[in-house]
Amino acid sequence: MIRQDQGQSAVDFINCLTTSGGEPFRLRKWQEKIVKPLLGKTRPDGLRQYTDCGIWLPRGNGKTELCAAIAVERLFRDRRKRGEIYCAATTRDQAGLLFNAAKAMIEDNATLRQLVEITPSRKQILHKERGTVFRALAAESGPLHGLRPTVVFVDELHCAKDREVFTALQTGLGKCPEPLMITITTSGVYDRHSLEWEHYEYACKVRDKVIKHPSYFPVIYEAPKDARWDLVKTWRACNPALGDFRNLDEMKRLCARAKKIPRLEADFRRLYLNQHTAQKEKWLSQEDWNECKVDRITADGPWLGGCDLSAKQDLTSLALTCKTDNGYAVKSWNWIPEDTALAHEQSDRVPYLTWQNKGHIEFTPGDRIDQEFILQRIGEICQEHDCRKVAFDPHQAEWFFQMLPVRYGIEAIEAQQNFRTFTEPCREVESCLASRTLQHEGNEALTWMVGNTEVKTTSDGLIRPVKGTHHARIDGVVAMLISIALSLAPQEEPKPAIF
Repeated sequence: MIRQDQGQSAVDFINCLTTSGGEPFRLRKWQEKIVKPLLGKTRPDGLRQYTDCGIWLPRGNGKTELCAAIAVERLFRDRRKRGEIYCAATTRDQAGLLFNAAKAMIEDNATLRQLVEITPSRKQILHKERGTVFRALAAESGPLHGLRPTVVFVDELHCAKDREVFTALQTGLGKCPEPLMITITTSGVYDRHSLEWEHYEYACKVRDKVIKHPSYFPVIYEAPKDARWDLVKTWRACNPALGDFRNLDEMKRLCARAKKIPRLEADFRRLYLNQHTAQKEKWLSQEDWNECKVDRITADGPWLGGCDLSAKQDLTSLALTCKTDNGYAVKSWNWIPEDTALAHEQSDRVPYLTWQNKGHIEFTPGDRIDQEFILQRIGEICQEHDCRKVAFDPHQAEWFFQMLPVRYGIEAIEAQQNFRTFTEPCREVESCLASRTLQHEGNEALTWMVGNTEVKTTSDGLIRPVKGTHHARIDGVVAMLISIALSLAPQEEPKPAIF
């Protein structure tokens, strides 16, 4: 049964608050359907039925604000003494979002404000009479075992890198008679080993009555897998706040952008339709790339370089990019050993010999990459374009780091091939293709590699390029992104000459 005095009282209390933005808090019907049973439904022994709740809501539907209101309700209406309420997340900033929303709700209510002591530096609120504490915690906070939580909120579960925080808090909840853990999240990328996917699968089984778990309350708003992702009808089915405090025009703009950039379709479906998407997605539209081809690049410099070196017999690529008034200009050079070019034609299924005749790829002497030859060509190309910096992945590049400055006066910069290096350059390329502000000369080898490139995405939105198939080559794309990463890095001011 639902104990109306508790479920409805919780709703009434929250409706007396303001939102963190200062507006009156008015729970919608769909929000009441979460709050009433969660805080009001009881077992035969009179204790609350639900001790665990998993909430999956698309971005922009106020899940953090709702949970902040529930946290405030528990802080003031849970009569237990010396309770411990925690909001937890992977990072301190993320954990602080829920805490700061709850803090603002309390500060805007003069009556509630008198009952607590707020310590912003520790992200802590203490109920002075009962001794109950409300704190924000993060994975970086250090060991959390030994806590005795009564209520826990875990925000953005899909971003969890490990289980340390969750495990410590979950096991701590067993120390009190009427605990409550609420996880709130949007869907993540599909990873059957991730904490979020594990909880999502379990929540679906409880919802569908495959598993009987009376104390678990699943709340899942998601679009069906076979639904058209670009229809307003689909959006409304999984965004209960759409047209209310979730702006419909913004959704339309986001959808229009996702149609122009293939990778953003997956982001749109994951963040706004709550559909789990694959870790690897097609990256760029070949049509958009081709439309950015120009007969003559109009860029004056400065040019910056990026190089992806091969180990022995594969492609080596150099890209020079120049920041223009509204985008980038890109030039590409690619090398492959002459004696293995024919074998690579068969394995890679591309016309290396034809590309060599067109000047889109160069052959190096012998049956493996000749580093001396590559060094000389990089030096010549950089001198021709007045390029003073080239970034390399340090793997296999030690000799180049030593020789480029000595022979050619070119600074070799380290660029690790990881999510941190590639995320912003990938977004720059996406934006420039969508706005047709990226210029390239139509190098056919680079165009082929663009078509081979997929991106691997993390749940917190980081991306990096990966090969679509085992035999695919993406070296030219990697080189281009490394050079753009170099252009995005803060540039040191030139030192004045000393006479």
